[in-house]
Amino acid sequence: RISSDVFIWPEGTTLTAKQLQLLELAASVWEHAALSPEAASGITRLRAIAAVGERNLITGIAPRVTTIEPSFASLKRAIDEQITVSFRYRKADGEEAVRTVQPWQLSHTNGLWMLLGWDTERKSPRNYLLKRIHSKVDHRAENFEKPSKDAISEAKTELLSHYSGNVARIRVTPGTTAAMHFETHNQPNGETSINFLDLQLLAEELLEFGSAVKVLEPIVLKELIQKMLRQVIANHA
Repeated sequence: RISSDVFIWPEGTTLTAKQLQLLELAASVWEHAALSPEAASGITRLRAIAAVGERNLITGIAPRVTTIEPSFASLKRAIDEQITVSFRYRKADGEEAVRTVQPWQLSHTNGLWMLLGWDTERKSPRNYLLKRIHSKVDHRAENFEKPSKDAISEAKTELLSHYSGNVARIRVTPGTTAAMHFETHNQPNGETSINFLDLQLLAEELLEFGSAVKVLEPIVLKELIQKMLRQVIANHA
């Protein structure tokens, strides 16, 4: 979301009716992701400067965007109402533990939904992958004060640093679905570097492409995929 403090619409700029409808269509995607207040605010501003014209230029199009994460709606409500939550969370090593969190913000990074919040036991900001929440989200009878912008900004910077520091290098077979997914058609030898948030989830993603993807580094990722392959073979032996 762009802050109204820093966004100034260029003087003299107008939108045609068709352009406005396209933007409304995009805004409705946010609405389907339970982020409608921001979408509604943005589209209201766009309508204010748009040209008046025919409204039915785009028909038969309905965006279908789902978050698929069962915990999303419950967490979004807890954020809006500033309610502390608890849930079972699967750590990277496979162990599960109950986390009690003051939820601050939901974000979508590298194809993954993340929850940013204050861990009441660790007494520090933490990021949680919604994919790793393995229970329903319990709303506790405990409200919390809205965090400062600085606190949120600092936590997001830490997440970005973590993401930027995790790099894997892979080689992708040309002409495959994997080549389209990782956009390696213009890369020499089909090699590319990708950033990731979670090693386990990256391994699971790469495993779906089979022999079309070869991990070059880090070694720990290659070993993890080999371990997962052995487990698959053992389960079907």
